[in-house]
Amino acid sequence: MPFSENLQTAKDTAFEEISTQVSTGAALDAKLVGLLAFMAAAVGVLLTVANGLATHRWILLVGAAGSSVLVLVGTVGAQDLKSGPRASDFYKTYGGLSPVDYDEQLLADLGKTTTEEDALDGRRALLAGGFFWAVLWSIAFGIVQLV
Repeated sequence: MPFSENLQTAKDTAFEEISTQVSTGAALDAKLVGLLAFMAAAVGVLLTVANGLATHRWILLVGAAGSSVLVLVGTVGAQDLKSGPRASDFYKTYGGLSPVDYDEQLLADLGKTTTEEDALDGRRALLAGGFFWAVLWSIAFGIVQLV
């Protein structure tokens, strides 16, 4: 396989990796927003129901509110995934290169982009943390109610 075909294959692979990361990021954002909506509804119900915080229901409020904060941080504060170099700047700078040099530079820029797994890991951790926090406080509420 000639060198230029190898470069094209590597570029295609990098594009697929970036596309997968962007799709995964969008799916995680959807899960975070769904959990945030659920926890916001739970907080709203606990605050508006008559005697909603009586008999240790404040434990559920702490769980829902804490989970909401974790999920909100995951949604708002998460790093945006890069999807490669800006096309206009890249073509302006490297458009006059030979096809092989152009492909090498594009692959180098895409290679930097495909190493952003940390941004996804942070979102996954906050999603898991928000869910765990809510479950933990719900279990605590159940234990207090049994005692």
